[in-house]
Amino acid sequence: MTDPFTILTASAIADLAFREFIKSGAGEVAKKFSAGAIAKMNELRKMIVHKLRGQDEKLDTALTEAEKGDVTAIKTVGEHLESAMKDEVFAQEVQSLAQQIQQDIDIQQGAGGEVWNVIGKAEKNVFTDNKAPIIKDSSGTVTINYGMPPQA
Repeated sequence: MTDPFTILTASAIADLAFREFIKSGAGEVAKKFSAGAIAKMNELRKMIVHKLRGQDEKLDTALTEAEKGDVTAIKTVGEHLESAMKDEVFAQEVQSLAQQIQQDIDIQQGAGGEVWNVIGKAEKNVFTDNKAPIIKDSSGTVTINYGMPPQA
């Protein structure tokens, strides 16, 4: 999971805001995003567009193309976003929202996995297509015997 104190780069934020938002509307890929993450991506994208729109004609074109998923345009937006993030208040808002999105994505991708919250001693043994017997004694020592399995 993403460390809450990790600072995402401007290009990573632009990618979340544009490319991932575009992916979220594309059938199977949308399944990896929660509704909350998609709403936050939309909010982040709008925040970036609002901040950058009107500064430069080429940037306006890049913003329009980035909203269509153009990778080169998203990279251009990321470069301009880096400059815009010199505004500390804006940078803080964008970073916070991007981290929330990344956390939502990480949680969604981990969904269905196995999560154990354990207090005390826990143990799990999973043996799949095991070719050798694994013998574990009461002290926790694991012995792997190749060849003939021990006879009882």
